Amino acid sequence: MAESKSLLVYAGVRDAQQKYDYFIAGVTGALFAYIAQTYTPRRIELNPSVFEPLALVFLALSFYLALRRIENTTLIGMLNHQQLDANEKAGESAKALRAGNNVVTDGGTLIGGQALHTMYGELKGLADDASRMTDKAIAQGDRYYHHRNAFLMGGFVSIFLAKLLQPYV
Repeated sequence: MAESKSLLVYAGVRDAQQKYDYFIAGVTGALFAYIAQTYTPRRIELNPSVFEPLALVFLALSFYLALRRIENTTLIGMLNHQQLDANEKAGESAKALRAGNNVVTDGGTLIGGQALHTMYGELKGLADDASRMTDKAIAQGDRYYHHRNAFLMGGFVSIFLAKLLQPYV
């Protein structure tokens, strides 16, 4: 069966989003490593040199949040799979219940009647739980995204200020 255009577009968007997240994590990690390598610890005073350790903190937080977002995206995919699988099996169970047929489970057991009705209820509950957890994970992923970008921008601004203000002190 040929894939629908919407599934192809979704797969392309998902791949692009994952590549972007990996790119941002890589750039953030590389920038952090470069700044940390060239940073010379000094006494913290109220001058432009205070921006370098601040940039390191911002970049470290941004890198951590970038990794958490990647991890979160994987979790969303797993939860989405659980939800779709449970909904598909519940649909098969409902169809069998309406027709009065039995269903063969993944383990090879033949189920019918009340057991099939119970299995249908459990599958619908599993799908609903996975849906709620997916919604929470999506909201968490959005927070990771926004905080990652804010800390990355803070790191860039701190580096810029440290380099720009250095000659004027």
